[in-house]
Amino acid sequence: MARGSAIPGAIAALFVVGSLVYAVAAQMTEPPLEPARTFIDWQAAWNDGTYGVKATFLVTWSSLLFAVLMPIMAGGGATEALKGARSRPAMPEWPQLEWPRMREPARAGLGAALTALSLMFGAVCLVDPAIFSKVSFLADIALILWPFALMIGPVLLLDVALPARVLVASIEALDRTPGSTPQQAETFHLRIGGKRFELGVAAWQKLAAGDELAVRSSAMFDRVLELRRRAG
Repeated sequence: MARGSAIPGAIAALFVVGSLVYAVAAQMTEPPLEPARTFIDWQAAWNDGTYGVKATFLVTWSSLLFAVLMPIMAGGGATEALKGARSRPAMPEWPQLEWPRMREPARAGLGAALTALSLMFGAVCLVDPAIFSKVSFLADIALILWPFALMIGPVLLLDVALPARVLVASIEALDRTPGSTPQQAETFHLRIGGKRFELGVAAWQKLAAGDELAVRSSAMFDRVLELRRRAG
């Protein structure tokens, strides 16, 4: 591995460790450091003056991570998607394969709902967190999930909104991976054009190695949106 290629990984690891240490130390100072202090105040407002040490650590650490990771992920994904949009091939007029999956309007709706709910929760907490005093247990859970929803919602919207990728090639292999535990479902993957895509079993069973396929996939997560197979 080239020395230059290891630098981003080292910086990322340093940031993860540094944010972890900061999240622990933020509660030990007097007064606590931000954003831990704000999260402590919110919990105290709806929990009769008490707060959870572990919950405060988790939400502080995840907030620090996502505050940095989200702009990098969103900016990088958007730049790559827009840069290559003009040079991508169009989907050929081959027969389309159908299988049960979450459609793009449903994913956009989920992303919009998560974004709206997380923004509303944050706004209420900033104005008057004591509103949640009668549902303090639910508020504690919502606070832990809040940074995750605040990141996942906008990224889901970007995944739907950005131009999709198109790959036309022959199927190299179809992989079937058992779950690591008896309770975990097996996963199904398609390898084509040097890339690997996860598929539902219904779509995977319709394919065979060597089939010439057109794959339209989402910009952020490489979710398979559309499959077209050359007839004959």
